[in-house]
Amino acid sequence: MATGNSRESVKLEQFLALNDEIAALIRAGIPLELGLSQIAGSATGGLARLSERLAERMEAGATLERALADEGDRVPGVYLAVVESGLRAGRLPEALETISGLARKLLDLHRRAVLAFVYPLIVFALSYALFVAFVWGFVGRVQQMYGTLGFQPETAMNVLIWLRESLWLWGPGVPLLAIAGATVLTRASAASAGGAAGQLVESRLHAFRWLPWLKPITENYDRATFAHMLALLVKHETPLHEAIVLASYSTGNPKIVDSGVQASEKLQAGQPLDVALRNATGLPSFLRWMMVSGNQNSALPATMQQASEVYERRADHRIEWARVTLPIILTAGIGGTSAALYAVALFAPLLEMYKQLAAPII
Repeated sequence: MATGNSRESVKLEQFLALNDEIAALIRAGIPLELGLSQIAGSATGGLARLSERLAERMEAGATLERALADEGDRVPGVYLAVVESGLRAGRLPEALETISGLARKLLDLHRRAVLAFVYPLIVFALSYALFVAFVWGFVGRVQQMYGTLGFQPETAMNVLIWLRESLWLWGPGVPLLAIAGATVLTRASAASAGGAAGQLVESRLHAFRWLPWLKPITENYDRATFAHMLALLVKHETPLHEAIVLASYSTGNPKIVDSGVQASEKLQAGQPLDVALRNATGLPSFLRWMMVSGNQNSALPATMQQASEVYERRADHRIEWARVTLPIILTAGIGGTSAALYAVALFAPLLEMYKQLAAPII
């Protein structure tokens, strides 16, 4: 029997499939506990165990909302808010289908951003591998030549000899350190983005937002996510102060989370939205203006949908720029630097050897 304490993870694609199944079961009028039991029997891995746990809770009398809430941080809080709003409005299937479409859209945007950096990483890896092969193969032969001629290695040759002798350490060490650093940054980013609401789509891009070419992509990606989620939550009648907090946490961006929480507290204290957002610097001025304007005109969902499209186009533009120009820039930079290093490593010891050959014999 599956237990509520099980920590098996459920991939986003599996979670969305389950979400679609729940929407289909509701539309067909099939009891959820029966349908979820059938899903558990046909699915595998984390999805099967999640379906089984939900079915068991609902068979014991829990509502869908309660059964999902008992999953804790496995289920994003923003998803629970949509379920609650859909149940309250009597339009749960539509709400579930809407959040599935939104999550897939955000996931696709995230994937395209990641793919934009695949080629530069390949260039880095190949250049490093060639340099390792160069140090191992070339330096040994030159060192033998020095020994045959009875020459004493000078500065450049000593450096290359040291690199060759320590190749066992830095050869695998540099890639391992890079992987370890990326893992630490990713986990630190996930931890800083954690919270009661959780992210709808976890973004590994946040760990590397310090890179100058990646920062605009992550910023616009987060703003598009915030606007998307706020539009969805307000459309399904989630209270504005709660919707702002949930939409903020769904981005995983600490600055947006801080601004959203502060704005929510001010709204609950009775302040109007324009005052509550005045110092919310984690949100850009354009987005704050759109929120205030949409709220004043009773068209906040439509306004936020427009804002999300603006930021999504900006993210798309940056992704396309990175995909097209960044490989060229990095290839030229890496290629030029590699060529310079190879030239120095090749000709510096040869020049030192020629200098000793040209020295007068006493």
